[in-house]
Amino acid sequence: VYDLARDLFARVQRRSWAAHARHPVGDTIGRIAQDSWCVHVIVDVLCIGPGHAVITTVVMVAVMLQLDAGLTALALAVAPCMVAAAWVFRKPMRDAAHARRAIESELQAHVHQTLTSVPAVQAFSREEVEQGRFAALTAAAIHAHQRGALVGSAYALGSGLVTTLGTATVMWYAAMRVLDGRLTLGTALVFLAYLTSL
Repeated sequence: VYDLARDLFARVQRRSWAAHARHPVGDTIGRIAQDSWCVHVIVDVLCIGPGHAVITTVVMVAVMLQLDAGLTALALAVAPCMVAAAWVFRKPMRDAAHARRAIESELQAHVHQTLTSVPAVQAFSREEVEQGRFAALTAAAIHAHQRGALVGSAYALGSGLVTTLGTATVMWYAAMRVLDGRLTLGTALVFLAYLTSL
């Protein structure tokens, strides 16, 4: 991450005057200081997280198959619903994140430009104007964060509902098998513990 930040800083210094004029300094600072951290997030989310999930899933399914193949098939039937929930909310969540990043960058650029030109702001009595623009950008940032939180909450609600309904279905089926004597209570409890991990 710090190697990338160092390289970005070196590259920014070599840009032309025209390139610097097109991009506010605050935006450039945000890209060097914050966007470089995205590399860590990408590696964690796209490599480490999925690798861990795949290993865990394979082990859990293998153990669950040993306990009860029918219950395992029922538990795995919930997976496509989880994927569908993620697919439905994918674009709104991405759009909300992009909007939040854009407005935060604009806000940071405004603060930087205002503070680096304080003598001119004071000379032309533009304090109120700059304060009003800051307030407008802050309101837009709050709105972007609220939209992101709403979309994230809706996704959490949808995926939680799918998980709860799937778990309830598996529990009901396991209870019926225990009552019929085809499954022991201990095996059902162990299966449900693995189901939570799955």
